[in-house]
Amino acid sequence: MLQASTILLALGLVIWSVTWTGVLDIPMEVFWALTIGGICMLLMHIASTRRASNAC
Repeated sequence: MLQASTILLALGLVIWSVTWTGVLDIPMEVFWALTIGGICMLLMHIASTRRASNAC
């Protein structure tokens, strides 16, 4: 899950930079969807690892 969230955050950053430089005209909704998805997956990963470490 950590790898997937990192990939989503990296893709969001790439899309933002390509749109900001004006190379492509990609809707900002795509950037926000990838970024929010990556953040949510990262938070789920953190919550699951904390829960697993507290169970021991």
